[in-house]
Amino acid sequence: MTIDGINVFKKPLEIRIYWDSKFERGLQYAELIFKHFSNEEDISFEYNLNIPTYFINNPDSEFKEIHSKRTICFIFVDDFFIINKNKWNEVLHFLKQKKNHNDICIIPVKFSECSYDFSEELSSLNFIIPEDKTKNDKFLLAAAYSIYLCLFNENYTDKVSIPLFLSHCKRSEGIKICNNIKEYLSNMKSPVRLFFDENDINYGERFDIKIENSIKNSTLVIIHSDGFSSREYCKREVLIAKQYERPIVLIDYLQNGEDRLFPYLGNTKTIKIEKNINYFRMIFEIIKESIRIEFYRQRNTALLSLYNAKKSHYKIIPYPPELLTISFRKDKKETIIYPNPILGFEELKLLEDQFPNKTFLTPILFIISLKKYTSFLNNLSISFSVSETECIYKTPDLAFRLKETLINICRYLVACGGNIIYSGNFNYEKFNFLNVLMDQFISYKQWLDNKKGISSDFFEYIYCDSINKPTNAKLAEISTIGHITSIEAVKTKFSKELNFSLSLSKLRTYIAKKSNVSIFLAGKINGYSGIMPGVLEEFLYALKYKHAIFLIGAYGGITSEIINLILDKNYKTILSNSKLINQRKSFYDEYKKYQESEENNEFNFDKIVNIIKSLKISNLKNGLTKKENLILFKSDDPDLISFLILKGLKKLAK
Repeated sequence: MTIDGINVFKKPLEIRIYWDSKFERGLQYAELIFKHFSNEEDISFEYNLNIPTYFINNPDSEFKEIHSKRTICFIFVDDFFIINKNKWNEVLHFLKQKKNHNDICIIPVKFSECSYDFSEELSSLNFIIPEDKTKNDKFLLAAAYSIYLCLFNENYTDKVSIPLFLSHCKRSEGIKICNNIKEYLSNMKSPVRLFFDENDINYGERFDIKIENSIKNSTLVIIHSDGFSSREYCKREVLIAKQYERPIVLIDYLQNGEDRLFPYLGNTKTIKIEKNINYFRMIFEIIKESIRIEFYRQRNTALLSLYNAKKSHYKIIPYPPELLTISFRKDKKETIIYPNPILGFEELKLLEDQFPNKTFLTPILFIISLKKYTSFLNNLSISFSVSETECIYKTPDLAFRLKETLINICRYLVACGGNIIYSGNFNYEKFNFLNVLMDQFISYKQWLDNKKGISSDFFEYIYCDSINKPTNAKLAEISTIGHITSIEAVKTKFSKELNFSLSLSKLRTYIAKKSNVSIFLAGKINGYSGIMPGVLEEFLYALKYKHAIFLIGAYGGITSEIINLILDKNYKTILSNSKLINQRKSFYDEYKKYQESEENNEFNFDKIVNIIKSLKISNLKNGLTKKENLILFKSDDPDLISFLILKGLKKLAK
């Protein structure tokens, strides 16, 4: 697939959820899908499914282009959706047109007695029918199966079952749980197809061949009850699943423990169950794990095949590498591509010592063509300019993608030897990028401390004593991963508000002088505390000090305004004297007096706009071509954004 003439990879799947904004329960159900198939806050970022998910609750929203191989669209048909029928029909018409060029699957969901009367085309489709308002099991299982089918099956209309292989010990509670799972699925009329040796091996048929062939195409569900690790067939089933890289889910139902735990039960998703077993949760999590593994595999196969030089030999594996799974490939010289996060130093060293013919990398580091984790950025100082935009709080999907993008960029900049410079307020209750940074950096510290050639002093936190001074406990925490710099606040005869704004400008100037690279995302336009919106001011400083500048425009705000001004000299921006100065007239009147006392030039947003309009993409000096920058301006894909930034920096570092 191409965007603006450049080949980019197609994501294997994206989810779109359509509902009318007046439908109060619409957001609740959309968030259920988002939570379980994109991002669940209680789960580590790396172990979420991370399927791109978009919320559309206004039929007048701009139609977002589809850049995925397959798209599944959940349509919540309630009374308001029907009342606004003419508008929503335009959306469905758009999807129908796209369906001729993309694999689009439309899944209507019934929330009204009149849902089937919405249109002839929609009424001909099979609807998901949720249960009552307090129970979502049926809805979530139907959504999970629909997503599974869309991901695994090129022709959505073909019936596909979800194959599960139940591995259990007959001399314990395991056999009882297997029978209960079978009964639960039968009552639910589920598309799950179980392999259960009590029922699925014919008389006279060879156990070993039947079992191996079944595991090759199934998700292995280990019912880990007392005695499991002592059964040879149980252990063999685990080894077969790992050899063929099958999804594995371990159901922890140990009651008294085991004398010796089978050592190869690790490195798998585990679900702990108690006496009162929630069979919905069990089945739902098993299906989700099957989806996660396949989505990871398809996504990175597409990504690597596009950017990787054909001469490179690599193997994508769905779980972090372990001695057992790599031993199945011990004689092959290759790069092992494994999921984030980066392995810890001790774990990585063990693998490298045992398999010197292999390199272990995550996908983006492999794409950047690094044979090892080398510090090609050579402690290059990189600053971020980011703040929330008004639209971020309307739906969680946009906020999540912004956070995911920030995490991804930081992860790889640090791993490649970059030095991050940032200032922020730990107590800021809205979108707190500083806390996002700290969570990532602390997890990297041990790995970086032990990795030759990369300094663990990869972060400099700069604060102003009257603006964003953290607690002593936070300062101590920051000092474990980098440097702390304090600057004095500006004090004049003018108001506290103006002194605060002047201190912010001093802080931003200091950061700009220390940085070589600036990365811009989002940026609030209204409600700012400085002389001007912070992201705008930091962009002007980046120009002044000749930084390499990367503009990520998918999240709106000031960054998007800057991009529009560069690309379209006739663009009518909201960054004007009439719109911004008039909103804070008393502040800017006082600021004008301050400028006169300092003999400075008059402040003028219109002049700033003209400066930006005079720029060309080449003035960004970021190592990317015009076409590559155009992709960066539009993309909301975290891996693609990270790849382009590292590609530009690598070119500049030569």
